[in-house]
Amino acid sequence: MRKLVLSMMVSIDGYIEDQQHSLEWFAWDEEMERYMLNFLRGFDLFIYGRKSYEILAEYWPEADAAPAWPDRDPEFAFRMNETPKLILTSSAGELAWNAKRFGADPANELRQLKMREGQNIALFAGASAASYFIREGLVDEYHLIVNPAVLGGGTPLFRGDERPGQLRLISSRSFPSGIVILHYATDLQQ
Repeated sequence: MRKLVLSMMVSIDGYIEDQQHSLEWFAWDEEMERYMLNFLRGFDLFIYGRKSYEILAEYWPEADAAPAWPDRDPEFAFRMNETPKLILTSSAGELAWNAKRFGADPANELRQLKMREGQNIALFAGASAASYFIREGLVDEYHLIVNPAVLGGGTPLFRGDERPGQLRLISSRSFPSGIVILHYATDLQQ
């Protein structure tokens, strides 16, 4: 069975964006980028909330043409652009960037997708979409990219109405940028 892996960048104090909804506080380095490229290779479907989709769809389709891109691995942009995406949204706007909407019952649709053959599914949502799938009991693993920043406020990853329960640490890794990746499973079996 495929797993749903929630992968989110968070500040040390648990926020996914600051009070101005900025994401500019993320730390990053080449080692982290290589790690994330390898991480992306393990998925054949990405899930986003509407806001996350809109932010990333503005950047990624043209990223490899940006002046800073020649020094970066072209496979990263390829994976971000070509991997199919499902968007959790009720907005009627048009979707591009290899994306389509969930149907009327996203939780049931995801349960069915998890039963199909394929690689795991990455949830790169926003706070609302992440909360929805956590409440539905569909998140199998948490891949938290903890940035060396204290925001003191903003949008929290966990709002309080989710109950992920006790988690089991699978692995942890630190990077020269100060990022620490914490990888947890929701099952408690060893």
